[in-house]
Amino acid sequence: MNVLRFCFLALVLVGCTTIEQSTRITTNLQAKEYNPISARYMNRPTFSSIEKMSDSSTVLAISRDNYGNTASPLRFSKDNVSGYILLIDKYFEWEKLAMSRGDAITKEMGKANSWGNTISGSLKFTFHSGNSAIHYLSISFCAAGTCLDDQALYFDSKNTQALKGLLLQLGSGAVKTESIDSVYK
Repeated sequence: MNVLRFCFLALVLVGCTTIEQSTRITTNLQAKEYNPISARYMNRPTFSSIEKMSDSSTVLAISRDNYGNTASPLRFSKDNVSGYILLIDKYFEWEKLAMSRGDAITKEMGKANSWGNTISGSLKFTFHSGNSAIHYLSISFCAAGTCLDDQALYFDSKNTQALKGLLLQLGSGAVKTESIDSVYK
């Protein structure tokens, strides 16, 4: 069933709007994925880029190479940065509270609009405890009443702070992008 949901969402997302320009940016951001063999969340190759869409939108695209043959891209819209920052700040509040109480919980914090192609989408932000001492921010894409939680990106506290920094730069237009065409002629 998950494959069918993913295929449906992929078809919806490839509708009318296209990526006009994608510029990869250098970051220290690392998304994690649960590795059942080692029974822990592990860093995966993570790539970030700024994408200019044919509908004039600007997005921060973050993609993690998963175990197997899939990738998990998330697109953060420049127009919705303030909503993302509110939820990230909520993660930090909950992390502090959970650490002080020794809690281990999984609880949705909220959703914020995301860039969507032909339908509106959102990003679901979830607080997820690996245990009472390690807490993750889980972000998954949702559209058409379905959330791709099995493709969620997980960020520890350090990487959640890095994500917040990237989003603040996106919102202010300060993300440094350089056209590779002007360098590699």
